[in-house]
Amino acid sequence: MADTGLEAYRFSISWSRLIPNGKGPVNPKGLQYYNNLIDKLISHAGIQPHVTLHHSDLPQALEDEYGGWVSRKIVKDFTAYADVCFKNFGDRVLHWTTYYE
Repeated sequence: MADTGLEAYRFSISWSRLIPNGKGPVNPKGLQYYNNLIDKLISHAGIQPHVTLHHSDLPQALEDEYGGWVSRKIVKDFTAYADVCFKNFGDRVLHWTTYYE
């Protein structure tokens, strides 16, 4: 990517990879994956990470439990997912896009 002159790379952080059940414990391997990706983009290639948190990347467990976005209960879960992302990656990611329309 650096050889082609890219200065930025946009990617989504998978809710299911970070919090497999949609809520509850955070998957340490998921955190490690995204920390490694962000660090390598910045340090090895000088590429600025641009992150998207997308509401359609919904863990199946939440869809099964209460119908996903049909229920207002999911707002608390999405907020917790976003908080995990900002807490763990926000120091190195300058641009965030969140889709939850």
